[in-house]
Amino acid sequence: MFVNSFLIYGSKFFSHYQSIINQQKEQFSISYIRAIAAVAGYSLYRPEVDNDSVDLGIVSRGGTGKIFSPRLEVQLKCTSRGILDENYIKYPLNLTYQERLPIRGTGDLVKQDNHFILKNPQNLQIEKI
Repeated sequence: MFVNSFLIYGSKFFSHYQSIINQQKEQFSISYIRAIAAVAGYSLYRPEVDNDSVDLGIVSRGGTGKIFSPRLEVQLKCTSRGILDENYIKYPLNLTYQERLPIRGTGDLVKQDNHFILKNPQNLQIEKI
């Protein structure tokens, strides 16, 4: 009986610990983007309800092109796994997230200087937003 109680308590402890780690990762991701946006002069907004897998929105005030105050909505990911392979980022997305992306395709995401560039795009499809 003692062993069963310990196993149940141990699994609850691990679940609680994992929940805390995930919350810390989420806060780290948000803080990181806030710092980058502040330096670049952009504003951020955070949807109250996460229905569409949008964690933050990045807004540029004004603008000189055809779109006034352009916005970019992002879903943040933070991991402790090794996802860097030289100049590549390899992060597996589960099917739920892949289905929600307005841009689909495959290719090589390469870091050049301070930018990421999609090289060798294949089967690239851009859905109407």
